Amino acid sequence: MKYILSLCIICLQLMYNFVFLIIILIIAFDFLLERILNYLNSKNRNPELPDELKDVYDPEQYRKQQEYKRTNDRFSFITSSFSFSVILMMLFLEGFSLVDSWAREITQHPVLMVLVFFTILAIATDIINTPFSLYDIFVIE
Repeated sequence: MKYILSLCIICLQLMYNFVFLIIILIIAFDFLLERILNYLNSKNRNPELPDELKDVYDPEQYRKQQEYKRTNDRFSFITSSFSFSVILMMLFLEGFSLVDSWAREITQHPVLMVLVFFTILAIATDIINTPFSLYDIFVIE
Protein backbone atom coordinates (compact mmCIF):
# COMPACT_ATOMS: atom_id res chain seq x y z
CA MET A 1 0.00 0.00 0.00
CA LYS A 2 2.84 2.36 0.87
CA TYR A 3 4.49 1.60 -2.47
CA ILE A 4 1.30 2.38 -4.44
CA LEU A 5 0.85 5.68 -2.59
CA SER A 6 4.43 6.79 -3.28
CA LEU A 7 4.05 5.75 -6.93
CA CYS A 8 0.89 7.87 -7.22
CA ILE A 9 2.70 10.84 -5.68
CA ILE A 10 5.56 10.47 -8.17
CA CYS A 11 3.08 10.26 -11.06
CA LEU A 12 1.29 13.40 -9.87
CA GLN A 13 4.58 15.27 -9.59
CA LEU A 14 5.58 14.19 -13.09
CA MET A 15 2.19 15.24 -14.44
CA TYR A 16 2.48 18.60 -12.66
CA ASN A 17 5.96 19.13 -14.12
CA PHE A 18 4.74 18.12 -17.59
CA VAL A 19 1.81 20.55 -17.50
CA PHE A 20 4.09 23.30 -16.16
CA LEU A 21 6.56 22.63 -18.98
CA ILE A 22 3.76 22.72 -21.58
CA ILE A 23 2.56 26.09 -20.24
CA ILE A 24 6.10 27.51 -20.40
CA LEU A 25 6.57 26.18 -23.94
CA ILE A 26 3.27 27.69 -25.13
CA ILE A 27 4.13 31.09 -23.66
CA ALA A 28 7.66 30.98 -25.14
CA PHE A 29 6.38 29.83 -28.55
CA ASP A 30 3.81 32.64 -28.63
CA PHE A 31 6.46 35.22 -27.70
CA LEU A 32 8.97 33.97 -30.27
CA LEU A 33 6.39 33.68 -33.05
CA GLU A 34 5.17 37.22 -32.41
CA ARG A 35 8.74 38.58 -32.39
CA ILE A 36 9.60 36.74 -35.64
CA LEU A 37 6.47 38.00 -37.39
CA ASN A 38 7.11 41.58 -36.25
CA TYR A 39 10.71 41.34 -37.42
CA LEU A 40 9.66 40.04 -40.85
CA ASN A 41 7.06 42.80 -41.17
CA SER A 42 9.52 45.52 -40.25
CA LYS A 43 12.25 44.06 -42.46
CA ASN A 44 9.97 44.16 -45.50
CA ARG A 45 8.96 47.77 -44.89
CA ASN A 46 10.24 49.97 -47.70
CA PRO A 47 11.88 53.19 -46.44
CA GLU A 48 11.22 54.97 -49.72
CA LEU A 49 7.88 56.04 -51.03
CA PRO A 50 6.60 53.71 -53.79
CA ASP A 51 6.37 55.28 -57.25
CA GLU A 52 2.62 54.71 -57.38
CA LEU A 53 2.10 56.97 -54.37
CA LYS A 54 4.53 59.80 -55.12
CA ASP A 55 1.82 62.04 -56.56
CA VAL A 56 -0.62 61.27 -53.72
CA TYR A 57 1.53 61.11 -50.58
CA ASP A 58 4.18 63.56 -49.37
CA PRO A 59 7.63 61.86 -49.27
CA GLU A 60 8.64 63.65 -46.07
CA GLN A 61 5.42 62.62 -44.35
CA TYR A 62 5.97 59.03 -45.51
CA ARG A 63 9.53 59.06 -44.12
CA LYS A 64 8.26 60.35 -40.76
CA GLN A 65 5.54 57.69 -40.72
CA GLN A 66 8.12 54.96 -41.40
CA GLU A 67 10.39 56.27 -38.62
CA TYR A 68 7.42 56.40 -36.24
CA LYS A 69 6.57 52.79 -37.10
CA ARG A 70 10.20 51.71 -36.56
CA THR A 71 10.26 53.42 -33.17
CA ASN A 72 6.98 51.77 -32.18
CA ASP A 73 8.32 48.37 -33.28
CA ARG A 74 11.44 48.77 -31.10
CA PHE A 75 9.36 49.91 -28.16
CA SER A 76 6.95 47.01 -28.68
CA PHE A 77 9.89 44.61 -28.57
CA ILE A 78 11.04 46.08 -25.25
CA THR A 79 7.59 46.02 -23.64
CA SER A 80 6.71 42.53 -24.84
CA SER A 81 10.10 41.20 -23.68
CA PHE A 82 9.53 42.77 -20.29
CA SER A 83 6.02 41.29 -20.05
CA PHE A 84 7.35 37.89 -21.09
CA SER A 85 10.00 38.09 -18.37
CA VAL A 86 7.45 39.09 -15.72
CA ILE A 87 5.17 36.18 -16.65
CA LEU A 88 8.06 33.73 -16.46
CA MET A 89 9.12 35.15 -13.09
CA MET A 90 5.56 34.85 -11.81
CA LEU A 91 5.48 31.22 -12.90
CA PHE A 92 8.93 30.19 -11.66
CA LEU A 93 8.86 32.19 -8.42
CA GLU A 94 5.28 31.12 -7.60
CA GLY A 95 3.86 34.62 -7.84
CA PHE A 96 0.46 33.34 -8.95
CA SER A 97 0.38 31.13 -5.86
CA LEU A 98 1.08 34.18 -3.70
CA VAL A 99 -1.75 36.14 -5.34
CA ASP A 100 -4.01 33.12 -4.87
CA SER A 101 -3.20 33.00 -1.16
CA TRP A 102 -3.98 36.74 -0.87
CA ALA A 103 -7.32 36.18 -2.58
CA ARG A 104 -8.09 33.28 -0.22
CA GLU A 105 -7.28 35.48 2.80
CA ILE A 106 -9.72 38.14 1.59
CA THR A 107 -12.68 35.85 0.90
CA GLN A 108 -13.66 32.19 0.96
CA HIS A 109 -16.48 32.49 -1.57
CA PRO A 110 -15.29 30.80 -4.79
CA VAL A 111 -16.66 33.39 -7.22
CA LEU A 112 -15.43 36.34 -5.18
CA MET A 113 -12.06 34.62 -4.78
CA VAL A 114 -11.64 34.49 -8.57
CA LEU A 115 -12.71 38.13 -8.89
CA VAL A 116 -10.24 39.20 -6.20
CA PHE A 117 -7.46 37.13 -7.82
CA PHE A 118 -7.91 38.75 -11.22
CA THR A 119 -8.43 42.20 -9.70
CA ILE A 120 -5.06 41.94 -7.92
CA LEU A 121 -3.41 40.82 -11.17
CA ALA A 122 -5.08 43.64 -13.15
CA ILE A 123 -3.99 46.30 -10.64
CA ALA A 124 -0.42 44.93 -10.58
CA THR A 125 -0.35 44.86 -14.40
CA ASP A 126 -1.56 48.47 -14.57
CA ILE A 127 1.08 49.59 -12.07
CA ILE A 128 3.85 47.77 -13.94
CA ASN A 129 2.72 49.04 -17.37
CA THR A 130 2.22 52.67 -16.33
CA PRO A 131 5.83 53.79 -17.03
CA PHE A 132 5.68 52.19 -20.48
CA SER A 133 2.36 53.87 -21.23
CA LEU A 134 3.67 57.24 -20.10
CA TYR A 135 6.75 56.87 -22.29
CA ASP A 136 4.61 55.82 -25.25
CA ILE A 137 2.22 58.75 -24.83
CA PHE A 138 4.61 61.55 -23.92
CA VAL A 139 7.84 60.60 -25.68
CA ILE A 140 7.01 58.51 -28.74
CA GLU A 141 3.79 60.27 -29.67
